[in-house]
Amino acid sequence: MENISFEQAVKKISCEDIRNMVNSRKNSSSFFYKIITSFILSVLVTLPSLNYFLIFPCFSFLCLSMILIKYLSLNRLFKIVNYNKFMFTIWQTGMIFFLTVFLYIKVDKYHIVPFIYVIFGYLCSYYLARSKIVNFIKTEYPESSEKYHKKTGLLSPKTSKILKTFLSVIILGILFYRFNKWWLMNVNLNTENVSVFEYIIWGGILITLLIGFTLLPTLIFSPSSYVKGKLFEKYSEEFRKQYNYTKEEWYGK
Repeated sequence: MENISFEQAVKKISCEDIRNMVNSRKNSSSFFYKIITSFILSVLVTLPSLNYFLIFPCFSFLCLSMILIKYLSLNRLFKIVNYNKFMFTIWQTGMIFFLTVFLYIKVDKYHIVPFIYVIFGYLCSYYLARSKIVNFIKTEYPESSEKYHKKTGLLSPKTSKILKTFLSVIILGILFYRFNKWWLMNVNLNTENVSVFEYIIWGGILITLLIGFTLLPTLIFSPSSYVKGKLFEKYSEEFRKQYNYTKEEWYGK
């Protein structure tokens, strides 16, 4: 994004976009409450892992608190333009640490498995979000995307479609279970003669579910909002002068 000039940004960020951002500053409290609510929910969903791990819920709370403090330190205008980025970061952190509760292994005394998963989860999430951003820049600012490889960003549309399909399947599965649990509860599964092949299949399914749930928060990430927010911050004064706003009108009191 450092290669995108102000002249290019003005062409893509219209006067109406600017007006909407500035006017939204008057209702910044609604953005604030949504962020606070998401923060509280993300903290709550990580609490069950306290039964198995102490370090992960504490680290999750620390990360979420740092994200919240960073958001609160912004002025009202930048709270609005960065809203989607912070919302995504909060939910992604909450989801990753929530899923650690399913990775409890008695023989893993040093919690290596959940630790590796947390790193893997953040790396995958970062890569997918970055891929979305690159794909957006290549589409909207082709003259500034020369440094990106041709294949960079191609994964994000396919992954988003897969995640949407995954979410639909999960919802259908929940509905199916809800309306059929009366007979599913009575199904007897014989686990005495399970073959290695069946273990591999079930292991593959569980890993797929883990990856799918880990990356679900990326569906709420908007590369358009992210890029606009970055350009808006980078050229804040230029935009203000371009559309003749005073500093008080622009940044607030």
